[in-house]
Amino acid sequence: EIHERLVGSEMCIRDRFDSTAVITGYGRIARYLARLLQAFRCRVTIAARSPLQREAALLDGLCTLPVTLAGLAAAGADLVINTVPACILTEECFSRMRYGAVYMELATRSETPEKGWAEARGVKYIAAGGLPGKFSPRTAGEAIARAVISAEHS
Repeated sequence: EIHERLVGSEMCIRDRFDSTAVITGYGRIARYLARLLQAFRCRVTIAARSPLQREAALLDGLCTLPVTLAGLAAAGADLVINTVPACILTEECFSRMRYGAVYMELATRSETPEKGWAEARGVKYIAAGGLPGKFSPRTAGEAIARAVISAEHS
């Protein structure tokens, strides 16, 4: 179903999936999302704390960088997905993000200052905290892709 929706929406593929994305962390959900985005020619950068996660991402054909540099990559990205239950990007990072970019929060946290920072900059904020725990990685990845498609049309 998700493939049909993506293929049926040529504008969405061109605008979101033939573009750049930054994913924080490289756990199960991040790996699935990275593969999904790569399938649509998205240039994916993984920002991870763990050198082992960065090495795994490199072996999977992705660009990598330490999480401390995630803000630099996010500044030029069309899509930023946080899978780490921590505030990775600062308000300053959001001030440098592209107007119209999409920020998706997947990690469950009680306070998310990123929402206000994103909205102040014209970045579309999608709250999807806890989604990975509610679904299998594949199903969660498809649900996330649907959320990105919906953001594109809103």
